[in-house]
Amino acid sequence: MSNREQFLLDRKLGIGGSDIAAIMNLSPYSTPLDVYRDKMNPEVIYEEETEDLKRGKRVERYILQEYCEVNDCKLEVNLPTVIHPEYPFMRSNIDAKVVGQNVIVEAKSTKCPIAKWEEGIPEYYRTQVAYYAMLSKADRVDVPVLFSNWQYACFTYWRDYEYEARIKKAVIDFWNNHILTGIPPEPSNPAELQAVYPKIEDTKTIKANNEIREKVSLWQEVSIKRKELEKQEEKLKIEIQRFMGDAGILDSGFCKVALKERTASRLDINSLKATMPEIYREYSNDNTYRILQIIGG
Repeated sequence: MSNREQFLLDRKLGIGGSDIAAIMNLSPYSTPLDVYRDKMNPEVIYEEETEDLKRGKRVERYILQEYCEVNDCKLEVNLPTVIHPEYPFMRSNIDAKVVGQNVIVEAKSTKCPIAKWEEGIPEYYRTQVAYYAMLSKADRVDVPVLFSNWQYACFTYWRDYEYEARIKKAVIDFWNNHILTGIPPEPSNPAELQAVYPKIEDTKTIKANNEIREKVSLWQEVSIKRKELEKQEEKLKIEIQRFMGDAGILDSGFCKVALKERTASRLDINSLKATMPEIYREYSNDNTYRILQIIGG
C-alpha cells in the first residue's frame, strides 16, 4: 500500500483537521454530509497525485524552510498521527513542530489577499489549527502563509479553550450521532436535498409547524425587500450613468465607478429548434433543477 493510499485509509478512521470546518458548517468547500459519506465509505479510493498536489507539497516545503529562516529555528517533520487518548476518532496530522518548543507549525498557501488574514485567521483554517492545538496540547500554532506573488507572512493561533471546547463537542456529537448510528446529517444545499429526495410528489401537502411558519414569513419579508432594493439599485445606476454621459470612469472621491461594454454571443434556441430539429435534439441536454416559490395564501 502506498503512502497516499494509507493516508486515505487513515482519514476514514476518524475526524481530521480538514473535516472540522465542514462539520461546523463553516466550510466553503464541503458539508457535514460530505464528511459523513467520506467516513462511511470503507473503500480506499486511490487518488492519483495531480500536478496541483505535487506542487502543493513542494510549496509546503518552501514555506516551512522560510519559516525556519525567519525564526532561526529547526522543525520536526513527518510526525506520527496525534490521537486523542479518550476519543480515538479525534485525529490530527500536523505539518511540523518546532524543535525545543511546544509550538506546532501548519503551512498554508492561498490566493486569498493578505488583508483578509490580517483581520484574523479565516474561520476555515482557524478551526483546523485550533483542533491541532487541542489534540497536541501545544502552546500555540504558527501558520506561515504564502500568498500570491510569493508574499510570505506568518500568523499565530493562541489557545482559545472555549473555542476548542465547542469544536470538541461538535466532533463528538457528529461521530456519535451520525458515524456510529449510520444516520446521515441533514442536507445543506440544493444538490444534497435533491439527492436525498429525488422525486417530488406534486399533490402531497404537509402542514407547517410554528418554526417553519416563522421562516416562511421571514422569507416573504426578505423577498419583498430584495425586490425593492433591486429596483432602487437599478434607478441609482441609471441616474449615475446619465450623469456620466459618455465618460468611461467616474471619480466619486471615495471610489471610482467604471462603465464598460461587454459583448455576449447567445444561441437562438428557438430558431435552431425550428430549422434544424435533428441537431437540436442531438445536442440538447435536459437539466432538471428545483425552484421554491410562494404561490399564494
